[in-house]
Amino acid sequence: MVLFNTLNRLVFFALPDCLAYYRFLVKKGTFIVKSTLLSVMVTASLLLSSTAFSKEAKFGLSVGTPSLINFVYKGDRLHFSGGYWGDNIRGIELGIPFYDIKHSYLTTINATVGHTRTEDSMNDVDEWTYVGVSTTIDFNGFYIEPGLTIGKGDYDSPQLSLQLGYLW
Repeated sequence: MVLFNTLNRLVFFALPDCLAYYRFLVKKGTFIVKSTLLSVMVTASLLLSSTAFSKEAKFGLSVGTPSLINFVYKGDRLHFSGGYWGDNIRGIELGIPFYDIKHSYLTTINATVGHTRTEDSMNDVDEWTYVGVSTTIDFNGFYIEPGLTIGKGDYDSPQLSLQLGYLW
């Protein structure tokens, strides 16, 4: 219950920041990405109820997209990964599984939305706001999650995404 309350507060306090980011994206003219980002954030906050958590929910750590080293939550209805490592590296990704495969290494196919930001020592900032699709391949807790994203930012579209991690 404590975890649920913490995540619930995180989503509802983070939502105003997402709306501010939404207004920023409107100014940049990225209509498709910004409207999808807002839609997924609102949907995720609505799904973040006691029914979003199940006995099969897993937590873990991964390396890769969106923030190099990520904290991970994978439930039946919502996947979340991200990290904040100071102003230099940060990112967040939400996924909604739309196809579950039981009794297989290929466990889910997910619709994803995310944002990543990196800054080097020369203050060169690279950002990528994206939507995409990914699949989770699970080997007894170890998982690989390759994906394909499209979006706006400092990288060419489309981009490949990848997470390698372990879930408890």
